[in-house]
Amino acid sequence: MELNHKLEDIQSKEQLLTQLIEFYGDELKRIAYLYVKDKSQCDDIIQEVFISCIHI
Repeated sequence: MELNHKLEDIQSKEQLLTQLIEFYGDELKRIAYLYVKDKSQCDDIIQEVFISCIHI
């Protein structure tokens, strides 16, 4: 049972992350690009933002 509960938590986090990326991804990318003016750095920033969302 505990293993199933952990699996459900993982799936819930993945679904939440997917929704966050779909809803906020473009806007966050635009804002990050305004600050760093470099696509590669911008992508790294966005990745770090969403990784930090997983660890909450």
